[in-house]
Formats: sequence, C-alpha cells, structure tokens
Amino acid sequence: MEFIPTSRQSSKTRHIYKMSTTQKRLLSASVIIAILALSIWLGIIPSKIISFLFGLLICDELFTNFYKIKRFSTSYSLSVFSYIAIIAFDSFFVSSLDIFPLWSNGTLFLALCICCFLGSFLFDFKTIKAKNTLEKMSPFLLSFFILTIFRIIDSASFPYALIGLIILVMSADAGAWFFGKNFGKTPLWKSVSPNKTREGAIAGILCTAIFMTLYWTWAFPSASLNVALFFMMLAIVSILGDLIQSKLKRYYSIKDSSSLIPGHGGFFDRADSILFTAPFYLLLIKLI
Repeated sequence: MEFIPTSRQSSKTRHIYKMSTTQKRLLSASVIIAILALSIWLGIIPSKIISFLFGLLICDELFTNFYKIKRFSTSYSLSVFSYIAIIAFDSFFVSSLDIFPLWSNGTLFLALCICCFLGSFLFDFKTIKAKNTLEKMSPFLLSFFILTIFRIIDSASFPYALIGLIILVMSADAGAWFFGKNFGKTPLWKSVSPNKTREGAIAGILCTAIFMTLYWTWAFPSASLNVALFFMMLAIVSILGDLIQSKLKRYYSIKDSSSLIPGHGGFFDRADSILFTAPFYLLLIKLI
C-alpha cells in the first residue's frame, strides 16, 4: 500500500529540511569562497574574469532593484555597455597605447575620490541631491572599483595580495556579525543601519588586525608588525563601505540588492565592503 503523508507530517518533513539563515549564509559563503579560490588558483586571467562578472551582476542589481529600470531597456543596455567598454579598454588597449603607469595611477586616484564622494552620502544623502547623477554614473563608478581589483591582481604579490583583501573584508564582516549578534547593545549608526552595533564594529576591527597581521607576516616575512595599525584602518574603511550600502538601500527602500545568494541577499550585499576597501588596500600595497 502506498504511504500518503498527512498534512501535519508533510509540514514536519518540510520543517526538518528547512535551512536556517545561518546555515544558508555558511553554505553560500562556502560556494563563493570555492569559486574565488578556483579562479585565484587558475591565475590572473580567470581572476579578472570573475571580478568582471561580479561587477556586471552588481551593475544589473543596481539598475533593476535600486533604480527600478527594466532589464534590457535602452537605458539599462547603454549603462551596462559603458561598464563593459571601460573594462575592455583597460584589458585590451591600455598596454598597446603605452599609458599603463599613468592609467593605473589615474584609476586609483579616481577610485579614492569616488570613495570620498560616496562617503558623503552617510551624512545627508537627500541634501546632496545626487540621485540622478548617481544613477547615470554608477556603471562608470563601479568600473573604477573593478579596475582597482584588477591592479591588485596585476601586482607582483598576486595571489597573496588578493587573498589578503578577501581575508581582510571577511574578518571585519564575520567579527562584526558574530559579536554584534551575540554581545552588541549599542547601535553603531542607528539612522543608517540599526542592526549594526559598536561592539560588533570594534570586534570586527580587532579580528581584522589579528588575522591580517598573522597572514601578512606569513605571506611577507619581511613585513613589520606595525602593519596591524594599517589593517585596523582598513577594517574601519570596510565597515564604512557596508554602511554606505545600507544608506543607499534605505534611501531606495529595499532590504537586499537581490535574492541571488541565499542567506546573504545579492552580490552587491557581499561585495560592497570589498569594492570600497580595494582602493585603500591597493594604496597600502604601493606604500609598503
């Protein structure tokens, strides 16, 4: 006789196989880390391709979920094309034009300026009245963040430098999330992101300093322990990047940039800190 489960049994069965948010976050993070690890292991070109694709997905999330522009409309297509064109120019034409040093330093300077521009949104986004400018310029702005990651990949210290950037952001994010969730009481910036706490932020900064100092002195034995101070500063930058994205999401009245990554939201939700930290991290590499 065929067994037919009752509605109560079916409900229990569904409950058994339902994953918690933490389980989804861990599983999704594991898949993303595996993809990144594979691309780094394969070398420079695959790492750039993955970075380019992540940027393309973020561009899509911005236009479809933040700006509510229909996918493949004229405005959407032109914007995505501008992002692709800038990346293509960097990848195929810069070296042949013999302007790489100037181009490299120029893109880093512009990326740092963009960080300052976006950082101003934390204080009063509405009075800046930059909404239309932001929407029109976002593919251009995003492309320079991706080009900064390209320069990290191009550096003589690849793949250690790129792995370091990932560890830095993950340490700040994981430390702030775990300690903030379990011990956080005081809001970090209530009007921007009420769920983030000062206790979590401090823990994230300390976790970053510890893990990155251990990693950096292992990867570069000649490095001084003073780099811990730099990594604490970069952890603060990473947290600011997360806050800027939270401010944008509140302004556009959305919870997540998309639902493509279970437990995390979208690619912009995961990459915000990496994008914002990358220019300062590249500057650190150049200085030390």
